Amino acid sequence: MVEVSTSILSADRENSLGVFYNLEVAKTNYFHIDVMDGEFVENNTIELMQEYVGQIKQISNTPLDIHLMVKDIKIFVNSYIPYEPNTITFHLEACENEEEAKEIIRYIHDNHIKAGMAIKPNTSVEEIYKYLPYINSVLVMTVEPGKGGQKLIPETIDKVKKIKEYIESNNIDIDIEVDGGVNLENVEKLKEAGANIIVVGTAIINSKDYNKTIEEIMNLPLEETTKKNLMTLKSTYEGNNNLIYLLSMNNQAIDNTSSTLVTTAKTVKSQLLELRNGLVKLESGSNTLYNSSSKITEGVSSLYQGTNQLVSGTNQLVSGTSTLKSGISTYNQEGISTLVSYANTIQNKTQKIKKLIQLSE
Repeated sequence: MVEVSTSILSADRENSLGVFYNLEVAKTNYFHIDVMDGEFVENNTIELMQEYVGQIKQISNTPLDIHLMVKDIKIFVNSYIPYEPNTITFHLEACENEEEAKEIIRYIHDNHIKAGMAIKPNTSVEEIYKYLPYINSVLVMTVEPGKGGQKLIPETIDKVKKIKEYIESNNIDIDIEVDGGVNLENVEKLKEAGANIIVVGTAIINSKDYNKTIEEIMNLPLEETTKKNLMTLKSTYEGNNNLIYLLSMNNQAIDNTSSTLVTTAKTVKSQLLELRNGLVKLESGSNTLYNSSSKITEGVSSLYQGTNQLVSGTNQLVSGTSTLKSGISTYNQEGISTLVSYANTIQNKTQKIKKLIQLSE
């Protein structure tokens, strides 16, 4: 299937939004963004392309096909990554060596973007063969890059043929894109040579009917175009019927959902009431616990005072016991002395009585 990538390089800047909108309506497959730095090629379109891409992203979902004709490739790759393009294509001639070229390819792929490689008319196709397995598309410049409105260089058609033969013989799945001087008079030759993405600029932008020109480039016969339009109308009709059915189903679903929500609301209300009653009981229990804690505190205080009194009484008892022991000790010593004295007195008196008895005899 042939796809059309419309170059917007020649778009009227004052009416650019209208041009982009009309291209969207005409169903161009891609917006082709020609980024030139004024070093790799003469022209400088850096600011213009940034402006155009910003406008396109605001009004269109059509994929972007970024063509970098620049010296510092990675800088410009980074500047277009945020726009999420479908493809970023850079020139083989801008790379210093094979290692750099493959590194850029990897970097583009790492950002989930397709990588394309372009060659100028004077670059031999053999130089790009070794990169074909690693890229998603090869862009053959059919004019010298850097300027719009040039005539196609006929010899570049043979390059397209060679690349087509090479990828078929090596079973490589890759798009062949052509860019420069393409119009309705030469597009068939490019497609026959093997190109499947056609970059067209002024031939579309300067035409009165974008839709007709794009269809002619894609070589859609009138009856096929009519059939396509009828199929589109049929799809729209069926889509509308499906939409009506879905809306009716949605109304029923809304009624069911509303009923479910009411039931759920009642359940939630009941649960909230239960929760409220539980909180009231919890508050009552907390008050009871607080009162009990106060009584326990009072009891502990009384127990503490009683303990102090018990300790004081115990101390007094110990003191009384010591006094009693002292008294008993004193009593024992004095009593024993008295008894000894009394016993001695009795003994003396007994001896005197014995002597009196003896004298009387």
